[in-house]
Amino acid sequence: MALGLTACGSDSDDNAKPDVDSINPSEAQITAATSRDLALASTYANNQAFAAQNLPQQRYRSATTGQSLLESNTQTLITRREKVDGICDSGYIDVNSDDVGNSTINYSNCVISSGAYTITTHGVVEVTSSEDGDRFSAHYKNFTVSSMGESHSFDNFSIECSGLNTDSISCSSSTSFSEDGVAYRLEAFTLDGNNAGGKIFHQSHGYVTFASSNISYGCDNAMPQTGSIDFYGSEGSTGSITFNDCSSYTVMFNDTGEIYEWQ
Repeated sequence: MALGLTACGSDSDDNAKPDVDSINPSEAQITAATSRDLALASTYANNQAFAAQNLPQQRYRSATTGQSLLESNTQTLITRREKVDGICDSGYIDVNSDDVGNSTINYSNCVISSGAYTITTHGVVEVTSSEDGDRFSAHYKNFTVSSMGESHSFDNFSIECSGLNTDSISCSSSTSFSEDGVAYRLEAFTLDGNNAGGKIFHQSHGYVTFASSNISYGCDNAMPQTGSIDFYGSEGSTGSITFNDCSSYTVMFNDTGEIYEWQ
């Protein structure tokens, strides 16, 4: 196994907003030339999956009170616009609902604290529910989640669930985002403890599936501190990324490793 060391930096325009519609829909071929890009894509996808667990994903069926917003199983949304009290320690939640299952929820710097843990949410969630209450979808627009000194933005995150009236609830999530001037789309991701997985599309290379294990966070750069991610492309091609510490990571392809430093 060979190892090299390379500094990791980006000369992309961070202020550019790539067109997510231009993302390559094909399965990526993992090669020596693409392995680092796809390793970083898998890392960004993993970060998004972990951050998404802090998004409010309640059954947005009733907007009459803060309690009902979080817990109610009421089938009919109330036609009204109101500010919901009793949830945010500071900031507020404003709800605009109709009588056919549509709702727009505005989180305005809503701070919720539990002991030493504090989370701040800001942005808009558009919700649609079926008349029978068995299905709903939530679309997050320019939504920001901040917690423990880290902030994550969700410009185009969606969750769709069905079977809410049964014992077999099924949900799927997807999101589009950009990092270092490159557009990505994350689909069908899951999160189980310190492990995540899903399908991540790279704007130029296409998609790989990824599976992470033993991931932990705690670095100032918001990247994983420990753990690893395996990713899989077309024609049986594979690669992996291992997080050595807060300063570096190792990308493996064909039994050859390259060490990169975060910049």
